[in-house]
Amino acid sequence: MFNAENIYSTLPVFFQNFLVSAKGLQLQLIRKSGIYKKEKKECGKRRMYSRLELDNYQREMLKKTLLMASSHIPAYAKYLGAISNDVDVDVDVEIFPVLEKESLRSQPSNYVDKTSPSFTIKTTGTSGTPLVLRSDKEARQRNYAFFDDFIESLGIKPNNKHVVLGGKAIVPPEQIKPPYWRYSIFQNALLMSSFHLKEENLKAYVSKLNSYKPEYIDSYPSALYSISKYINENKLEIHSPRGIITSSETLLDVQKKEIEKAFRCSIYDQYGAAEMCVFIAQCSKGRYHVREDYSYLEFIESQQGKDIKEILCTSFINPVMPLIRYNIGDAVVVSKSQNCDCGCNMLIVKKIQGRTDDCIVTKTGRIIGRLSPILKGINVVESQFVQYEKGELLLNVVVGEGQDIDTHEITKVLQDKIGEDMDYTVRKVNKISRGRGGKLKNVISKVKIMG
Repeated sequence: MFNAENIYSTLPVFFQNFLVSAKGLQLQLIRKSGIYKKEKKECGKRRMYSRLELDNYQREMLKKTLLMASSHIPAYAKYLGAISNDVDVDVDVEIFPVLEKESLRSQPSNYVDKTSPSFTIKTTGTSGTPLVLRSDKEARQRNYAFFDDFIESLGIKPNNKHVVLGGKAIVPPEQIKPPYWRYSIFQNALLMSSFHLKEENLKAYVSKLNSYKPEYIDSYPSALYSISKYINENKLEIHSPRGIITSSETLLDVQKKEIEKAFRCSIYDQYGAAEMCVFIAQCSKGRYHVREDYSYLEFIESQQGKDIKEILCTSFINPVMPLIRYNIGDAVVVSKSQNCDCGCNMLIVKKIQGRTDDCIVTKTGRIIGRLSPILKGINVVESQFVQYEKGELLLNVVVGEGQDIDTHEITKVLQDKIGEDMDYTVRKVNKISRGRGGKLKNVISKVKIMG
């Protein structure tokens, strides 16, 4: 059977760089052509709207979204007649039921406008079972306009030379010598593997960062934390970029302190989702602002604590799949102060609570998060990582009826992608128990992570 990843891993590094660059060019054409420039310019204007302008814009977008969804989306068709011409935010939104992730996962076609051309966005999924999301090019361009406006608001040019340290498997897992990175020429980016951050490899990462001298670094917090801890413990010199962008995981205080100490620059954290239904990012003053022109958020009581609020999202930017009152499964701490010296009048949250148990700890103290991409391509129905003790990891997997998997092969994948400073147990089970509200947690960790 043809397997592009297997063929890629056998090619010389030169050809791998060529293919990575070609993929980067394809992504640039999708993300940053069409309406991208116009949308980014408008994003910059709205970021500085007055409170009255924000309220008016959000009311206008909410009305447009609710009317469009009830006219074109099967799941919302019955609500069309209930929406008033002059949208009352609290009343009209609450006509719609809360959308749980399991409903979206089991019946995705009910939430898609089938009259519009679109393509599938594949996600890894927190349960090991991916969400099937639909989008069009314009929605992707709007999404990246918001992200690049966020970077520009920090005084950084998004197209300048940068490093991306994330979950893409751009370096073959069996590779044991540098380079643990590949170049994406058209993105002006050095893509570094987050799956080769073993102790014996970190010197090579530091050396490359010093020679490459990126203007900024875009990374998972857990990945850059491993490098930062190595730098600080060994008192090494490292090139200081203009800023560091973190996303995709909850940024822990212990990670933030270690990274900023090592690189001698500020971290700016961003929180979003593949569903394109929420965008929260830190401004130049370090405060988290909710992009109220991206989506409408409702804050509801959480069982996690008095000041912690779960969020329901109504998205504005993807008319092909406009999610309404979507329970994304994360939570925030809303700030009591809503004034910021950066000039942005959008809502401030104190902290992205997120899923703080989505991190595991190895024997050597490495904190690793964003585990869902690790099993991508492995034929499992559901999976769950469980950690009771530091340096020990249990993986429960459910396989399809009449199918089987080799647990030794999965253990090898874990060793390659997470590291050998962990004892692994892979266990086949018939089902994985759900938590409150029927939610399946991808990671259950009983190991205390300070911060």
